Amino acid sequence: MKGRPRLLGPADCLGFVLGYTRTTGSLYALQMVFGASHSVLCHFLKFSMRLLFRVENVEDDAKVALPSAQEVAEYQG
Repeated sequence: MKGRPRLLGPADCLGFVLGYTRTTGSLYALQMVFGASHSVLCHFLKFSMRLLFRVENVEDDAKVALPSAQEVAEYQG
């Protein structure tokens, strides 16, 4: 492994992406929460988004899908 170890683990990255989407893209608030500079958070945002998309493509339970007709009927009843 080259360079310094990552400051944020996988759970932190998920929390960072969820926080980023909740704050409508404001990194200022997240700088205070995560205690990192703007440039570091931009780097981790890119890394975290790629990690999240990769997991969503691999894991069947994480994929976004429409419910089947049977599931819709169950939800209506």
